[in-house]
Order: sequence, then C-alpha cells, then structure tokens
Amino acid sequence: MGTTVRFASLLLLVVHLSQADLRPPEVKVYSRLPAEVGKPNTLICYCEKFYPPNIEVTLLKNGEVMEGTMAKDMSFDQDWTYYFMKYSNFIYNPGDKLDCKVAHNGMKATVHTWDPKL
Repeated sequence: MGTTVRFASLLLLVVHLSQADLRPPEVKVYSRLPAEVGKPNTLICYCEKFYPPNIEVTLLKNGEVMEGTMAKDMSFDQDWTYYFMKYSNFIYNPGDKLDCKVAHNGMKATVHTWDPKL
C-alpha cells in the first residue's frame, strides 16, 4: 500500500509540473568589474525564476557569438523555478555592443544589452 501511495503522489506531482505555468526568465546582464577601456573583464548573463528548465543563452559581442563562453550548472530554487548563468571574458572598447540572447521553451528569443555605465 505504501508504494502505491508514493507512486500516486509522484504521478500527481508530474502531472502538476507538466501543467504548470510557463515562466519566462528574468534576465540580468552585467560585468564582473566596472567598464574600463582596454581592460580585461567578464560579461555575465544571469537568468532566474524560469520554468521549465529548457533555456538557450548566447553571449554576443557586436553581433558575433563570443568565443570561450562558460556556464555554471543549472539549479533550482525552493519554488521549483530554475536559475542559470553564462559568462565570457572580453576586453571593452568604446562602441562595443555586448548582448545576452535568451530563448526559453519555444518563446521568441529576447536580447538583453549590457550597459557599461552600470
């Protein structure tokens, strides 16, 4: 009887999660250090509070995919929404445009631009 109850509970959880609201990510784009011309820095794109965990994050510099991007393992909060971080090293030059392109679960991709003044 105990196994049946656990299985039924698990099945209800799976059904609930599959019918849960789609939650697009909240996206923050920032640099590790304040922007300084010609100095090494790190661009960080932090996505949080999204569900389900299907997400694609691309870092761009002047419209080109940045090389050497790295990512932290995806994880989840107590409310079962997820968070994820992708980052890449760069050297800032005036006029550079650094973006984080995010696609989540079939929604249109959004582009979030880094503001070097922040």
